[in-house]
This record gives sequence, structure tokens and C-alpha cells, in this order.
Amino acid sequence: AALVEAKAENDRLMQEIHRLKASGERQAETYLQKMESMRNALQHVEVIREEEALEAVRNREQIEELQKEIRHLKESAKQRVVHKPDVSDDALLVERMKRALAPPPAPESMSVLIDSMVRELRRQWKEENKELPLIKRGRNLYSYGDKKLNLQLVNGKLAYRVGGGHRDLLAFLESQERSQGLRTVMVIP
Repeated sequence: AALVEAKAENDRLMQEIHRLKASGERQAETYLQKMESMRNALQHVEVIREEEALEAVRNREQIEELQKEIRHLKESAKQRVVHKPDVSDDALLVERMKRALAPPPAPESMSVLIDSMVRELRRQWKEENKELPLIKRGRNLYSYGDKKLNLQLVNGKLAYRVGGGHRDLLAFLESQERSQGLRTVMVIP
């Protein structure tokens, strides 16, 4: 709107200049100066409009980048959504439910299970040419160096009693090895 008004004013001034040339050069010079200032203002408005257009393009580009990032984050969030089991997972779910609903094993069978897990751990260490320094001292009681470990199964993992809670046996063994400068990676099925 400012551009159209400036052009109309420019045309009006040009007509006025032609009319005044006949009446006097002095007034014409004043109008020429006004016209020149109007031209400068018009050029300034055009420069501002170009800058605004460039700014609008930059803003659109930023908006597109943000929209891409939002789409990427939404896709990532969809991938992190809890996996819905399909037909092939049914047997696994049934097995898990049976285990969850089953009564805890008797202490004797728990001891047998813990002993078999320690044997498997010892076998894995032997494959790595290392000796597992866990020595059986009684039912579920083992020693590691000068430490006595009362082993139990917690959430299907070997753990040992500490105070009123439990700590993961594998994490303990790995920390002991790290402190001795050895490397190990162990997995118990």
C-alpha cells in the first residue's frame, strides 16, 4: 500500500513540475527536491520489502527444519512405544505368566538351580581361560576371596544379600575383575 501511494505521489509531483515550469524555475526546483526525496523514500521502502521477503524465506526454512525435527521425534517416539505382541509372542507371554503365577520353588530346588547357574558361570569363565574364584561353603553360601556371598535368585538373576537388599552377582564379579585389571563379559541364560 505504501508503495502504491508513493508512486501516485510521484506521478502527481511530476505533473505539478511540468505545470510550474511555465510559471517559474524556482518553484520547480523545490518540487524537484521534494520529488527526489520521495524517490529516495520509495527506494528505502523497496529495500525494506526485500529484506522482509528475505527474512520471510529464512523463517520458512527454519519452520521446515523444525517440522522435520518434529516428524523425526514423533517417529522415534513411535518406535519407543511398548511393543505390542503378535501371534508369535503368545507362547512367550503364556510362559511368562505361568512363571509369574507359579509358587516360588522350594528352598532345596532353589539351591539346585543356583548351583547349576554357578556351574554355568564357571564354565563361561573357563572358556575365557579364567578361573572363577567362587567356592561353595553351604546351601546358597559361597565365598569370593574373603567375602561370604549368600546367593539368591532375584528376578531370574543371580544376586547376593547385602544388608536388607540384594546386589547383582555379575556386577560384583565385573567390578572385582576391573579392580584387578582383568576383562570379562558374561551372560547367564
